[in-house]
Amino acid sequence: MADWKASLFGKFNIQWKGLQIDGIGARKVQELLTYLLVFRNHPRELLCETLWGDQSSVNPRKYLRQTLWRLQSALNAGRDSNEVELRMDDDWLQIKLPGNFWLDIEEFENVFNLVKRKRSPELSLHEFTLLEYAVGLYRGNLLEGWYSDWCVFERERFQTMHLLVTDPAGVGLPYLYQ
Repeated sequence: MADWKASLFGKFNIQWKGLQIDGIGARKVQELLTYLLVFRNHPRELLCETLWGDQSSVNPRKYLRQTLWRLQSALNAGRDSNEVELRMDDDWLQIKLPGNFWLDIEEFENVFNLVKRKRSPELSLHEFTLLEYAVGLYRGNLLEGWYSDWCVFERERFQTMHLLVTDPAGVGLPYLYQ
């Protein structure tokens, strides 16, 4: 069983050993963590522009440093410092996840990629079972209530994948989830 569990379908939720993580309540901390979970590796300047570019009165690099400090403190509080690692240099920011990190969107996308070129009659029993599992993970749109441009784009991408696996003319489960 995974020590870390992050759910991004529906409402944002991250837990370590079944407990909510303190210090991740601030929206920008959640958004930074979520962005890194979705994209994993990013240039700092583009990240600053993406998360704070719409606010003309702020210093994006300063806010990124502060938010990174808050995020790193929350992730490491009372846990092994090597569990979730934020790797940084002057130009790039990256998140390294431990092997025991479960992420619903990653599970969903892995199954989607496995079956995306197949129609339902071509699915093996194992693939059909995986597809049912993936459809069950989709408990709502990606990060409901978040309206940042990057989030809306990713939400639409996952909505499209979900439609394809539940549409009888698409990849997957004919009439089962209508």
